[in-house]
Amino acid sequence: WIIVPDADYFTASISPKYEFYSKKIVTFIINSSNTFLQKDKEMDVFVKELLKLSDIEFIVSSLEILVCTHKELIDRYIDQILRWTEGHDAVKKIAIINRGLSVTDNQELIDNKAQCCNDYINSNHYDFDFISSECKSLIGKNALAEVMLAQLAINKARSAESIDEIESAIKEALNYRFHHNKTFDQRVYDQKLPEINHILLKLAEQFYTENNYSRSVSLLYLLKD
Repeated sequence: WIIVPDADYFTASISPKYEFYSKKIVTFIINSSNTFLQKDKEMDVFVKELLKLSDIEFIVSSLEILVCTHKELIDRYIDQILRWTEGHDAVKKIAIINRGLSVTDNQELIDNKAQCCNDYINSNHYDFDFISSECKSLIGKNALAEVMLAQLAINKARSAESIDEIESAIKEALNYRFHHNKTFDQRVYDQKLPEINHILLKLAEQFYTENNYSRSVSLLYLLKD
């Protein structure tokens, strides 16, 4: 190589037919990138052959090393992160995208993460603490972040057993109407208001039947606003 450098070496030595050995060669080339990947053509051919391998996690790990010094590869890295998410459940997809976001704060990754979070919430089988934390991490980055948090609060109000828990949760859902980040999607949130108001009204009626008039009236004032 030192005597006659030729990018065709990558084409000949990296092949999905011989994945095990190809991965060793790829690792060696990356570790010796100052020798093998000095020119744009060399990098282009190398990455092209790398992407032909079947081990997507290995591809992503390899690109993560390269993008540190070759920022022009970031789009290919993002493509591979998204390709890796294919076929996985929402939790795994979020974990993969979070890995990508640790490398680049890319809007396409952020928006895909938001969609995964929304899908996970809509499944109605979710870890509340996990998904709440993931949605909060999107505040200021995606317009649906606080809308999804409001939906989690609505769901919590619907499933809560104590009247105090219901009140706390539905007030939290309503609070996003008045206190939110500037990226907040008001239109999508407003579609949830009928359900929020329905729960508030039922709660006010329950307080009234229990002769707790002050709490009933305070909830009715929230409806008025």
